[in-house]
Amino acid sequence: MDKSGYALKGIILRRIAVMLVLALLVTYMPERMLCVAAESKTYSDSYGTWTYEVMSDGTANLKRFEISTGVKKVIIPSEVDGITTTKLGGTLFNNNTQVESVVMPDTISKAEYEVFYGCVNITSITLSKKLERIPNYMFQNQLFRSMMMHF
Repeated sequence: MDKSGYALKGIILRRIAVMLVLALLVTYMPERMLCVAAESKTYSDSYGTWTYEVMSDGTANLKRFEISTGVKKVIIPSEVDGITTTKLGGTLFNNNTQVESVVMPDTISKAEYEVFYGCVNITSITLSKKLERIPNYMFQNQLFRSMMMHF
């Protein structure tokens, strides 16, 4: 075999080795590390339309909310389409100046940053008993008259 034959054989063997390593990594990689885009779905109730995604644990993460005209008080749904709501996505109520009162169900355990960012007219909020922590800037630019927290 001449030099070009050995070079070609080396290239093929290296490519096979790389493919085997990648196959092993994907096979044994934890599910949470795989980058799979969650499908966004919508759910409507008397308060407005909620955009959510189903997380790997089978619960819902509310990502966006569009309030119905004239609604001032919003009760965040404890479930959407039969799926328990456990997380509020960042900027869920982003700059919503219509809402004045929010009630968070006790199914919510996590909230991302700036959930109520720019919601300057919220004067009353009831937080979930299961909320693990209040993230940075969750209530930026709010002036509350009432906040119900459970410890």
